[in-house]
Amino acid sequence: MPKQQMLTWGLIALGWLGGLTHGVGWANEINADWQLAKQDRGVAVYTGAVAGSKFLAFKAVTIVADPLDEVLAVLLDHTKYPLWYANCEQAQVLDVLGTDQTMVRIVVKTPFPLASRETINTVTLTRSEHSARIDLVNAPGAVPLTRGVVRMQTAGGSWVLQTVPGGTQVLQTYHADPQVKMPAWMINRFIIDGPLQSMKNLADRLERETK
Repeated sequence: MPKQQMLTWGLIALGWLGGLTHGVGWANEINADWQLAKQDRGVAVYTGAVAGSKFLAFKAVTIVADPLDEVLAVLLDHTKYPLWYANCEQAQVLDVLGTDQTMVRIVVKTPFPLASRETINTVTLTRSEHSARIDLVNAPGAVPLTRGVVRMQTAGGSWVLQTVPGGTQVLQTYHADPQVKMPAWMINRFIIDGPLQSMKNLADRLERETK
């Protein structure tokens, strides 16, 4: 196993910062009974039931060999999400609300014949010297509806970055209700591969940009 993957699994096994099993008291924290669903190429994806929802939340974690500031720069470059974030069809900054806060629209591709889904999120950055957190809080009524696209009324999560030996730990949690007339168990089967691929793509993008 490559040295970087060994480091990743070692820190994941230790539950670095308690992030895999315990919330940190944030208002936007997703509380779920996380269960490991899949792991590949240094990425682990967990799923968990959310009270009052038929749809599972996911938590994805990996460690990249890049400094925190470089990872943060990619995550805050919202308009380029379609280049690496799985199933992201369009990303648009709607408004700059402050130094560390923006309103962002994300359009997600869905299989035919379903219409694409979109989210409107208030994105807030909180950071310290060795860590950073990006919260995505749903704001579905902030702007007029988009013709031909279904706006999700429940969608939100966070990115948490932490400097660790050898690079930066990247932790994403997210939960959404896609508002589809399909059994929840069918939808829940597909929420694992997306974040897994996104984390791999993020690592690849960072590698390309730092060459």
